[in-house]
Amino acid sequence: MGMISQGDVIIQDAIETVLRNIPVVMFHDTKAYILVKDLSKGLEEFIQTGKAGAGEISIFSDAQEKELTAGWRESGYEYAFHYQTLEYMNKRISVKYPAVANRKTEMSVSLIPWCMLPDRPYPVFVYAYANWHYSMTGQKSMMLSAHAAGKVFGVASFNKSTLCRLRKDKSISGMLTGYAETAAEQNVPHNGDISVYVSELLEHPGQIKKIYEQSGGGPGAQPKSGAEFAIDALSSVPAGLSRAIIDSPPSRHIAHDTRKRPPRPRNNGQTKRVQRQINYADPVQTEHIRTEFIALCRAAVMDAAVKYRRFLI
Repeated sequence: MGMISQGDVIIQDAIETVLRNIPVVMFHDTKAYILVKDLSKGLEEFIQTGKAGAGEISIFSDAQEKELTAGWRESGYEYAFHYQTLEYMNKRISVKYPAVANRKTEMSVSLIPWCMLPDRPYPVFVYAYANWHYSMTGQKSMMLSAHAAGKVFGVASFNKSTLCRLRKDKSISGMLTGYAETAAEQNVPHNGDISVYVSELLEHPGQIKKIYEQSGGGPGAQPKSGAEFAIDALSSVPAGLSRAIIDSPPSRHIAHDTRKRPPRPRNNGQTKRVQRQINYADPVQTEHIRTEFIALCRAAVMDAAVKYRRFLI
């Protein structure tokens, strides 16, 4: 084995520092997602209230965008803006986020909001809540858990089949296990530091791969599916936040009519079955559940990315 140069040691130390301090999820050695915690005012308001001033919202302010892109141009990197549709609070918006690439190393980095999952139509906390709710209610009904998530977060199209696929999909845990072990959400840097970390990732993908290999990371190293991992990550969420659906009160006993009557004619299967009405929590309680769960979910999302190099779901 050849000697490790001082330059390589310095580079490896720098990469280790990056991986300990930023929420980055790696794919296939040459693609990374950095989860951005501090979002633009418009996107933050949309997450907290569901109000959107426009159909397109950038994750960064105009000033931040200009600063980032100017630095990338100066470094000779290629960049572009991409768009992903999110459905939430009975609205659909297009989220604008940047992706930057270094053609010399073939490494690319996408900067996405912490609440977004690549190529998925709902915010991460919608999937997480449905999955968590199903677990907290004793796995009684996927349909009711899907309805609960749909009601709390205003996504009527979220249904039982979506939750079923989520719990069966093993590919959602196919990210690389991370190097960092002690970083927490409060240690995540503000946006002003992002450009420095992006450059380190773009310039040294080989060193990143070595660090992952040394730490035992790699594809297939995940001990749990994404659904199981998310349940563990949200284990401290108060049980009360699962009460988005109110149990119907027991029906009063009515004495049966003992008189003899002629048999009723059969309907031959033509009469439609009446679905039981679902009783949801009142709007004030629903809003409390939504805001509290989003805050707790954000902490879990950032920790999962910093500690384990993976998305929560």
